[in-house]
Amino acid sequence: MPTVHCKYHHTIPARYECPRCAIALCPQCVKPVPQARHGEVCCPVCNGELDSLGIGNTIVPFWERLPAIFAYPANPTIAIYLAMLSLATLLGFLPILGLLVYLLVFFVILKGGYVVLEETAHGQLTPSQTITSKFDEGNLLPLKQFAILMAIGFANGFVASISPLMGTLLLIAALFAIPASVITLAITNSFVQAINPTKLFAVITAIGWPYLLLYLFLILLSSGSSLANELLLPLMPTWLFLVLSTFIGGYFIFIMFHLMGYVVYQYHEPLGLEEVKEFEAPRPASAPAPEHPLLTEIDILMAEGQPLEAKQRLAAHLQRSNEPPLHERYHKLLLSLGEKSEALEHGRRYIPILLELEQPLKALELFAALSRLDPSFTIADGQQTYRIAQLATDTRRPEVALRALSSFAQRFPGHPQLPAAYLLAAKLFCEHKNDLSQAKKILLSLLGRFPQHPLEPEIRHYLQLVERLEGSGLA
Repeated sequence: MPTVHCKYHHTIPARYECPRCAIALCPQCVKPVPQARHGEVCCPVCNGELDSLGIGNTIVPFWERLPAIFAYPANPTIAIYLAMLSLATLLGFLPILGLLVYLLVFFVILKGGYVVLEETAHGQLTPSQTITSKFDEGNLLPLKQFAILMAIGFANGFVASISPLMGTLLLIAALFAIPASVITLAITNSFVQAINPTKLFAVITAIGWPYLLLYLFLILLSSGSSLANELLLPLMPTWLFLVLSTFIGGYFIFIMFHLMGYVVYQYHEPLGLEEVKEFEAPRPASAPAPEHPLLTEIDILMAEGQPLEAKQRLAAHLQRSNEPPLHERYHKLLLSLGEKSEALEHGRRYIPILLELEQPLKALELFAALSRLDPSFTIADGQQTYRIAQLATDTRRPEVALRALSSFAQRFPGHPQLPAAYLLAAKLFCEHKNDLSQAKKILLSLLGRFPQHPLEPEIRHYLQLVERLEGSGLA
Protein backbone atom coordinates (compact mmCIF):
# COMPACT_ATOMS: atom_id res chain seq x y z
CA MET A 1 0.00 0.00 0.00
CA PRO A 2 1.47 3.40 -0.94
CA THR A 3 2.30 5.81 1.86
CA VAL A 4 -0.28 8.51 2.55
CA HIS A 5 1.40 11.88 3.14
CA CYS A 6 0.26 14.86 5.17
CA LYS A 7 -1.69 17.41 3.15
CA TYR A 8 0.29 20.30 4.61
CA HIS A 9 3.75 18.69 4.91
CA HIS A 10 4.05 16.79 1.67
CA THR A 11 7.27 14.97 2.62
CA ILE A 12 5.96 13.69 5.98
CA PRO A 13 3.79 10.53 6.12
CA ALA A 14 0.35 11.08 7.62
CA ARG A 15 -0.70 9.50 10.90
CA TYR A 16 -4.38 10.46 10.95
CA GLU A 17 -7.22 11.16 8.57
CA CYS A 18 -10.34 13.27 9.10
CA PRO A 19 -13.33 11.51 7.50
CA ARG A 20 -15.38 14.73 7.46
CA CYS A 21 -12.77 17.08 5.99
CA ALA A 22 -11.12 14.35 3.86
CA ILE A 23 -7.61 15.46 4.82
CA ALA A 24 -4.60 13.43 5.96
CA LEU A 25 -2.56 14.86 8.84
CA CYS A 26 0.87 14.20 10.32
CA PRO A 27 1.35 14.32 14.12
CA GLN A 28 2.59 17.92 13.82
CA CYS A 29 -0.70 19.11 12.32
CA VAL A 30 -3.26 17.55 14.64
CA LYS A 31 -4.86 19.48 17.47
CA PRO A 32 -4.66 18.22 21.08
CA VAL A 33 -8.03 17.63 22.67
CA PRO A 34 -8.36 20.10 25.57
CA GLN A 35 -7.89 18.49 29.00
CA ALA A 36 -7.49 15.03 27.46
CA ARG A 37 -5.87 12.53 29.81
CA HIS A 38 -4.38 10.19 27.23
CA GLY A 39 -3.05 12.57 24.59
CA GLU A 40 -6.08 12.38 22.31
CA VAL A 41 -6.01 14.59 19.23
CA CYS A 42 -8.66 15.98 16.92
CA CYS A 43 -8.98 17.65 13.52
CA PRO A 44 -7.62 21.22 13.47
CA VAL A 45 -10.36 22.24 11.01
CA CYS A 46 -13.60 20.74 12.34
CA ASN A 47 -12.43 19.69 15.84
CA GLY A 48 -13.85 16.25 15.11
CA GLU A 49 -12.48 12.80 15.92
CA LEU A 50 -9.73 11.49 13.64
CA ASP A 51 -9.23 8.04 12.13
CA SER A 52 -5.82 6.47 12.68
CA LEU A 53 -3.84 5.47 9.59
CA GLY A 54 -1.65 3.25 11.75
CA ILE A 55 1.96 3.62 12.73
CA GLY A 56 3.00 1.69 9.64
CA ASN A 57 2.08 4.58 7.37
CA THR A 58 4.52 6.91 9.14
CA ILE A 59 7.53 4.56 9.16
CA VAL A 60 10.25 5.43 6.67
CA PRO A 61 11.03 2.44 4.39
CA PHE A 62 14.24 0.66 5.34
CA TRP A 63 15.89 1.43 2.00
CA GLU A 64 15.56 5.14 2.79
CA ARG A 65 17.13 4.71 6.22
CA LEU A 66 20.23 2.70 5.33
CA PRO A 67 22.80 5.24 6.64
CA ALA A 68 21.21 5.15 10.11
CA ILE A 69 20.95 1.35 9.97
CA PHE A 70 24.63 1.00 9.05
CA ALA A 71 25.59 3.38 11.86
CA TYR A 72 23.57 1.50 14.50
CA PRO A 73 26.49 -0.56 15.94
CA ALA A 74 28.67 2.58 16.08
CA ASN A 75 26.67 3.66 19.11
CA PRO A 76 29.10 3.74 22.08
CA THR A 77 27.00 1.27 24.08
CA ILE A 78 27.27 -1.36 21.33
CA ALA A 79 30.76 -0.49 20.10
CA ILE A 80 32.39 -0.68 23.55
CA TYR A 81 30.72 -3.99 24.34
CA LEU A 82 31.76 -5.38 20.97
CA ALA A 83 35.32 -4.18 21.52
CA MET A 84 35.43 -5.98 24.89
CA LEU A 85 34.22 -9.20 23.29
CA SER A 86 36.82 -8.82 20.55
CA LEU A 87 39.61 -8.43 23.11
CA ALA A 88 38.27 -11.48 24.94
CA THR A 89 39.22 -13.61 21.92
CA LEU A 90 42.86 -13.19 22.96
CA LEU A 91 42.08 -15.69 25.71
CA GLY A 92 41.82 -18.21 22.90
CA PHE A 93 45.60 -18.38 22.81
CA LEU A 94 45.56 -20.03 26.23
CA PRO A 95 45.92 -23.81 26.23
CA ILE A 96 42.71 -25.85 26.12
CA LEU A 97 40.44 -22.74 26.10
CA GLY A 98 41.02 -21.76 22.47
CA LEU A 99 38.01 -23.05 20.51
CA LEU A 100 35.70 -22.71 23.51
CA VAL A 101 36.48 -19.00 23.82
CA TYR A 102 35.84 -18.37 20.13
CA LEU A 103 32.52 -20.23 20.23
CA LEU A 104 31.44 -18.42 23.39
CA VAL A 105 32.22 -14.99 21.93
CA PHE A 106 30.34 -15.83 18.73
CA PHE A 107 27.42 -17.15 20.78
CA VAL A 108 27.20 -13.92 22.82
CA ILE A 109 27.38 -11.76 19.69
CA LEU A 110 24.63 -13.80 18.06
CA LYS A 111 22.51 -13.51 21.21
CA GLY A 112 23.07 -9.76 21.04
CA GLY A 113 21.91 -9.80 17.44
CA TYR A 114 18.58 -11.31 18.46
CA VAL A 115 18.20 -8.72 21.22
CA VAL A 116 18.88 -5.98 18.67
CA LEU A 117 16.32 -7.49 16.28
CA GLU A 118 13.66 -7.67 18.99
CA GLU A 119 14.26 -4.13 20.29
CA THR A 120 14.27 -2.69 16.78
CA ALA A 121 11.12 -4.60 15.85
CA HIS A 122 9.29 -2.82 18.69
CA GLY A 123 10.45 0.63 17.59
CA GLN A 124 13.65 1.13 19.61
CA LEU A 125 15.66 2.49 16.68
CA THR A 126 18.76 3.45 18.67
CA PRO A 127 20.40 1.14 21.24
CA SER A 128 18.93 1.58 24.70
CA GLN A 129 21.33 2.09 27.60
CA THR A 130 20.44 -1.34 28.96
CA ILE A 131 20.62 -3.27 25.70
CA THR A 132 23.98 -4.90 26.39
CA SER A 133 22.74 -6.22 29.72
CA LYS A 134 20.18 -8.23 27.74
CA PHE A 135 22.94 -9.88 25.70
CA ASP A 136 23.77 -12.03 28.72
CA GLU A 137 20.18 -13.05 29.46
CA GLY A 138 19.10 -16.65 29.13
CA ASN A 139 17.74 -16.72 25.57
CA LEU A 140 18.91 -19.77 23.63
CA LEU A 141 17.95 -18.46 20.22
CA PRO A 142 21.45 -18.96 18.73
CA LEU A 143 21.25 -22.66 19.65
CA LYS A 144 17.80 -22.88 18.10
CA GLN A 145 19.11 -21.16 14.99
CA PHE A 146 21.95 -23.67 14.80
CA ALA A 147 19.41 -26.48 15.15
CA ILE A 148 17.35 -24.93 12.33
CA LEU A 149 20.39 -24.89 10.04
CA MET A 150 21.10 -28.52 10.96
CA ALA A 151 17.50 -29.46 10.20
CA ILE A 152 17.73 -27.72 6.82
CA GLY A 153 20.96 -29.61 6.10
CA PHE A 154 19.48 -33.00 7.00
CA ALA A 155 16.27 -32.34 5.04
CA ASN A 156 18.22 -31.18 2.02
CA GLY A 157 20.54 -34.21 2.19
CA PHE A 158 17.59 -36.57 2.42
CA VAL A 159 15.74 -35.00 -0.54
CA ALA A 160 18.94 -34.77 -2.61
CA SER A 161 19.53 -38.50 -2.10
CA ILE A 162 16.17 -39.13 -3.74
CA SER A 163 16.34 -36.39 -6.41
CA PRO A 164 19.36 -34.13 -6.89
CA LEU A 165 17.20 -31.60 -8.72
CA MET A 166 14.64 -31.46 -5.91
CA GLY A 167 17.49 -31.22 -3.42
CA THR A 168 18.91 -28.21 -5.28
CA LEU A 169 15.51 -26.51 -5.43
CA LEU A 170 14.91 -27.20 -1.75
CA LEU A 171 18.32 -25.71 -0.86
CA ILE A 172 17.61 -22.55 -2.85
CA ALA A 173 14.20 -22.17 -1.17
CA ALA A 174 15.67 -22.83 2.28
CA LEU A 175 18.45 -20.28 1.82
CA PHE A 176 15.93 -17.71 0.59
CA ALA A 177 13.75 -18.36 3.66
CA ILE A 178 16.56 -18.00 6.24
CA PRO A 179 15.86 -14.27 6.99
CA ALA A 180 12.16 -15.14 7.43
CA SER A 181 13.18 -17.97 9.74
CA VAL A 182 15.39 -15.69 11.83
CA ILE A 183 12.57 -13.13 12.05
CA THR A 184 10.06 -15.79 13.04
CA LEU A 185 12.40 -17.23 15.65
CA ALA A 186 12.95 -13.75 17.15
CA ILE A 187 9.23 -12.97 17.25
CA THR A 188 7.88 -16.34 18.41
CA ASN A 189 10.92 -17.89 20.15
CA SER A 190 9.68 -21.15 18.62
CA PHE A 191 11.89 -23.66 16.78
CA VAL A 192 8.82 -25.32 15.25
CA GLN A 193 7.43 -22.05 13.88
CA ALA A 194 10.85 -21.06 12.51
CA ILE A 195 11.01 -24.19 10.32
CA ASN A 196 7.31 -24.24 9.41
CA PRO A 197 7.12 -23.56 5.64
CA THR A 198 3.60 -22.15 5.96
CA LYS A 199 4.70 -19.67 8.60
CA LEU A 200 7.79 -18.66 6.65
CA PHE A 201 5.74 -18.16 3.50
CA ALA A 202 3.31 -15.97 5.48
CA VAL A 203 6.20 -13.79 6.72
CA ILE A 204 7.63 -13.40 3.21
CA THR A 205 4.26 -12.51 1.67
CA ALA A 206 3.45 -10.09 4.53
CA ILE A 207 6.64 -8.16 3.74
CA GLY A 208 6.12 -8.50 -0.02
CA TRP A 209 8.65 -7.57 -2.69
CA PRO A 210 10.87 -5.64 -0.20
CA TYR A 211 11.78 -9.06 1.22
CA LEU A 212 13.83 -9.64 -1.94
CA LEU A 213 15.62 -6.32 -1.36
CA LEU A 214 16.23 -7.28 2.28
CA TYR A 215 17.71 -10.59 1.16
CA LEU A 216 20.01 -8.83 -1.29
CA PHE A 217 21.27 -6.43 1.39
CA LEU A 218 21.92 -9.32 3.79
CA ILE A 219 23.98 -11.13 1.17
CA LEU A 220 26.00 -7.97 0.49
CA LEU A 221 26.59 -7.40 4.20
CA SER A 222 27.70 -10.97 4.72
CA SER A 223 30.03 -10.72 1.73
CA GLY A 224 31.35 -7.39 2.99
CA SER A 225 32.39 -8.92 6.29
CA SER A 226 34.21 -11.76 4.55
CA LEU A 227 35.93 -9.38 2.14
CA ALA A 228 37.15 -7.17 4.99
CA ASN A 229 38.71 -10.19 6.70
CA GLU A 230 40.47 -11.26 3.49
CA LEU A 231 41.95 -7.78 3.06
CA LEU A 232 43.13 -7.54 6.68
CA LEU A 233 44.65 -11.01 7.06
CA PRO A 234 47.95 -10.39 5.23
CA LEU A 235 48.45 -6.95 6.80
CA MET A 236 48.82 -7.71 10.49
CA PRO A 237 49.84 -10.28 13.08
CA THR A 238 47.46 -13.11 13.92
CA TRP A 239 46.46 -11.81 17.34
CA LEU A 240 45.53 -8.37 15.98
CA PHE A 241 43.69 -9.90 13.03
CA LEU A 242 41.70 -12.06 15.43
CA VAL A 243 40.59 -9.02 17.45
CA LEU A 244 39.74 -6.87 14.42
CA SER A 245 37.99 -9.64 12.50
CA THR A 246 35.82 -10.39 15.56
CA PHE A 247 34.92 -6.72 15.90
CA ILE A 248 34.16 -6.35 12.16
CA GLY A 249 32.18 -9.59 12.07
CA GLY A 250 30.16 -8.56 15.11
CA TYR A 251 29.59 -5.10 13.64
CA PHE A 252 28.15 -6.60 10.46
CA ILE A 253 26.04 -9.08 12.44
CA PHE A 254 24.47 -6.23 14.40
CA ILE A 255 23.78 -4.34 11.17
CA MET A 256 22.06 -7.37 9.68
CA PHE A 257 19.94 -8.06 12.74
CA HIS A 258 19.06 -4.38 13.11
CA LEU A 259 18.07 -4.32 9.45
CA MET A 260 15.84 -7.37 9.88
CA GLY A 261 14.36 -5.84 13.03
CA TYR A 262 13.61 -2.61 11.19
CA VAL A 263 11.86 -4.55 8.41
CA VAL A 264 9.71 -6.23 11.08
CA TYR A 265 8.99 -2.77 12.55
CA GLN A 266 8.09 -1.39 9.13
CA TYR A 267 5.70 -4.28 8.43
CA HIS A 268 4.65 -4.99 12.02
CA GLU A 269 0.95 -4.65 11.23
CA PRO A 270 0.73 -7.35 8.51
CA LEU A 271 3.14 -9.46 10.59
CA GLY A 272 0.80 -9.17 13.59
CA LEU A 273 3.36 -7.64 15.96
CA GLU A 274 1.82 -5.44 18.65
CA GLU A 275 3.02 -2.90 21.23
CA VAL A 276 5.45 -1.02 19.03
CA LYS A 277 6.64 2.54 19.60
CA GLU A 278 5.33 5.45 17.55
CA PHE A 279 7.65 6.42 14.73
CA GLU A 280 8.74 10.08 14.88
CA ALA A 281 9.36 11.37 11.39
CA PRO A 282 11.89 14.22 11.23
CA ARG A 283 10.47 17.59 10.31
CA PRO A 284 11.93 18.87 7.04
CA ALA A 285 14.32 21.82 7.30
CA SER A 286 12.06 23.78 4.95
CA ALA A 287 9.22 23.60 7.47
CA PRO A 288 10.50 24.92 10.82
CA ALA A 289 8.31 24.40 13.82
CA PRO A 290 5.98 27.34 14.55
CA GLU A 291 6.48 29.43 17.69
CA HIS A 292 3.10 28.32 19.05
CA PRO A 293 1.00 25.17 18.36
CA LEU A 294 -2.07 27.28 17.65
CA LEU A 295 -0.28 28.86 14.68
CA THR A 296 -0.23 25.48 12.92
CA GLU A 297 -3.98 25.28 13.40
CA ILE A 298 -4.38 28.80 12.03
CA ASP A 299 -2.19 27.99 9.00
CA ILE A 300 -4.37 24.99 8.24
CA LEU A 301 -7.60 26.96 8.58
CA MET A 302 -6.23 29.60 6.22
CA ALA A 303 -5.18 26.91 3.74
CA GLU A 304 -8.71 25.48 3.94
CA GLY A 305 -10.21 28.89 3.14
CA GLN A 306 -11.63 29.59 6.60
CA PRO A 307 -10.07 32.92 7.65
CA LEU A 308 -13.07 33.97 9.75
CA GLU A 309 -12.85 30.77 11.78
CA ALA A 310 -9.11 31.38 12.19
CA LYS A 311 -9.85 34.90 13.41
CA GLN A 312 -12.47 33.68 15.87
CA ARG A 313 -10.15 31.05 17.39
CA LEU A 314 -7.27 33.50 17.69
CA ALA A 315 -9.49 36.13 19.28
CA ALA A 316 -10.83 33.62 21.80
CA HIS A 317 -7.30 32.53 22.73
CA LEU A 318 -6.03 36.11 23.03
CA GLN A 319 -8.70 36.90 25.61
CA ARG A 320 -6.66 34.80 28.06
CA SER A 321 -3.17 35.12 26.57
CA ASN A 322 -0.62 37.82 25.72
CA GLU A 323 1.75 35.73 23.55
CA PRO A 324 3.33 38.06 20.95
CA PRO A 325 3.40 35.51 18.06
CA LEU A 326 -0.37 35.08 18.36
CA HIS A 327 -0.95 38.83 18.52
CA GLU A 328 1.24 39.32 15.47
CA ARG A 329 -0.67 36.71 13.47
CA TYR A 330 -4.01 38.15 14.63
CA HIS A 331 -2.97 41.64 13.56
CA LYS A 332 -1.92 40.41 10.09
CA LEU A 333 -5.15 38.45 9.79
CA LEU A 334 -7.27 41.51 10.62
CA LEU A 335 -5.44 43.57 7.99
CA SER A 336 -5.82 40.83 5.38
CA LEU A 337 -9.56 40.77 6.07
CA GLY A 338 -9.74 44.56 5.68
CA GLU A 339 -11.05 45.03 9.22
CA LYS A 340 -9.45 48.43 9.87
CA SER A 341 -11.29 49.40 13.03
CA GLU A 342 -10.60 46.04 14.71
CA ALA A 343 -6.93 46.25 13.70
CA LEU A 344 -6.67 49.70 15.29
CA GLU A 345 -8.39 48.56 18.45
CA HIS A 346 -6.20 45.47 18.67
CA GLY A 347 -3.09 47.64 18.16
CA ARG A 348 -3.96 49.67 21.27
CA ARG A 349 -3.65 46.45 23.25
CA TYR A 350 -0.75 44.91 21.35
CA ILE A 351 1.69 47.87 21.47
CA PRO A 352 1.77 48.03 25.31
CA ILE A 353 2.38 44.28 25.40
CA LEU A 354 5.40 44.65 23.10
CA LEU A 355 6.76 47.48 25.23
CA GLU A 356 6.30 45.48 28.43
CA LEU A 357 8.11 42.53 26.85
CA GLU A 358 11.00 44.80 25.82
CA GLN A 359 10.33 44.61 22.09
CA PRO A 360 10.36 48.39 21.50
CA LEU A 361 11.26 48.35 17.81
CA LYS A 362 8.34 46.05 17.02
CA ALA A 363 6.09 48.35 19.03
CA LEU A 364 7.35 51.36 17.09
CA GLU A 365 6.84 49.65 13.72
CA LEU A 366 3.31 48.71 14.69
CA PHE A 367 2.52 52.24 15.87
CA ALA A 368 3.93 53.68 12.64
CA ALA A 369 1.86 51.31 10.51
CA LEU A 370 -1.35 51.99 12.41
CA SER A 371 -0.83 55.75 12.44
CA ARG A 372 -0.45 55.60 8.65
CA LEU A 373 -3.70 53.67 8.56
CA ASP A 374 -5.33 56.31 10.79
CA PRO A 375 -3.35 59.52 11.59
CA SER A 376 -5.43 59.99 14.74
CA PHE A 377 -4.38 56.60 16.16
CA THR A 378 -3.27 56.78 19.80
CA ILE A 379 -2.53 54.48 22.71
CA ALA A 380 -4.00 54.99 26.15
CA ASP A 381 -0.90 55.24 28.35
CA GLY A 382 1.03 58.52 28.51
CA GLN A 383 4.36 57.02 29.54
CA GLN A 384 4.19 54.49 26.70
CA THR A 385 3.20 57.24 24.26
CA TYR A 386 6.24 59.28 25.29
CA ARG A 387 8.46 56.22 24.92
CA ILE A 388 7.19 55.63 21.37
CA ALA A 389 8.00 59.25 20.56
CA GLN A 390 11.51 58.85 21.97
CA LEU A 391 12.06 55.66 19.99
CA ALA A 392 10.86 57.33 16.80
CA THR A 393 13.19 60.28 17.42
CA ASP A 394 16.17 58.02 18.15
CA THR A 395 15.56 56.09 14.92
CA ARG A 396 15.17 59.33 12.90
CA ARG A 397 11.45 59.07 12.25
CA PRO A 398 10.30 62.58 13.25
CA GLU A 399 6.89 62.32 11.57
CA VAL A 400 6.04 59.25 13.65
CA ALA A 401 7.30 60.96 16.82
CA LEU A 402 5.15 64.03 16.18
CA ARG A 403 2.09 61.89 15.51
CA ALA A 404 2.68 60.15 18.84
CA LEU A 405 3.01 63.49 20.68
CA SER A 406 -0.01 65.08 18.99
CA SER A 407 -2.51 66.43 21.58
CA PHE A 408 -0.43 64.95 24.41
CA ALA A 409 -1.59 67.66 26.88
CA GLN A 410 -5.26 67.16 26.02
CA ARG A 411 -5.01 63.35 26.33
CA PHE A 412 -2.79 63.29 29.43
CA PRO A 413 -3.29 66.55 31.38
CA GLY A 414 -1.04 66.75 34.39
CA HIS A 415 1.14 63.86 33.22
CA PRO A 416 4.65 64.08 34.75
CA GLN A 417 6.23 63.64 31.32
CA LEU A 418 4.25 66.49 29.74
CA PRO A 419 7.10 69.06 29.85
CA ALA A 420 9.60 66.51 28.45
CA ALA A 421 7.14 65.48 25.76
CA TYR A 422 6.58 69.04 24.55
CA LEU A 423 10.26 69.91 24.75
CA LEU A 424 10.85 66.93 22.47
CA ALA A 425 8.08 68.17 20.17
CA ALA A 426 9.67 71.63 20.03
CA LYS A 427 13.02 70.09 19.05
CA LEU A 428 11.35 68.05 16.33
CA PHE A 429 9.62 71.13 14.88
CA CYS A 430 12.89 73.04 14.95
CA GLU A 431 15.37 70.44 13.76
CA HIS A 432 13.30 68.33 11.41
CA LYS A 433 10.33 70.44 10.30
CA ASN A 434 12.30 73.73 10.26
CA ASP A 435 9.23 75.32 11.87
CA LEU A 436 10.84 77.77 14.30
CA SER A 437 7.58 79.57 14.95
CA GLN A 438 5.82 76.47 16.21
CA ALA A 439 8.88 75.43 18.23
CA LYS A 440 9.07 78.89 19.88
CA LYS A 441 5.35 78.83 20.64
CA ILE A 442 5.67 75.46 22.42
CA LEU A 443 8.71 76.55 24.41
CA LEU A 444 7.09 79.82 25.58
CA SER A 445 4.01 77.87 26.63
CA LEU A 446 6.18 75.47 28.65
CA LEU A 447 7.97 78.31 30.44
CA GLY A 448 4.63 79.89 31.29
CA ARG A 449 3.09 76.68 32.64
CA PHE A 450 6.13 75.14 34.34
CA PRO A 451 8.37 77.95 35.62
CA GLN A 452 9.83 75.85 38.45
CA HIS A 453 10.22 72.56 36.54
CA PRO A 454 13.66 70.84 36.57
CA LEU A 455 13.67 71.10 32.75
CA GLU A 456 13.21 74.91 32.89
CA PRO A 457 16.92 75.68 32.25
CA GLU A 458 17.01 73.37 29.25
CA ILE A 459 13.74 74.81 27.90
CA ARG A 460 15.06 78.37 28.28
CA HIS A 461 18.38 77.45 26.66
CA TYR A 462 16.65 75.86 23.70
CA LEU A 463 14.33 78.89 23.36
CA GLN A 464 17.40 81.13 23.09
CA LEU A 465 18.76 78.85 20.37
CA VAL A 466 15.50 79.09 18.42
CA GLU A 467 15.47 82.90 18.77
CA ARG A 468 19.06 83.12 17.50
CA LEU A 469 18.12 81.01 14.50
CA GLU A 470 15.15 83.33 13.83
CA GLY A 471 17.41 86.36 14.06
CA SER A 472 20.02 84.89 11.80
CA GLY A 473 17.50 84.35 9.06
CA LEU A 474 18.54 80.70 8.64
CA ALA A 475 15.00 79.52 9.15
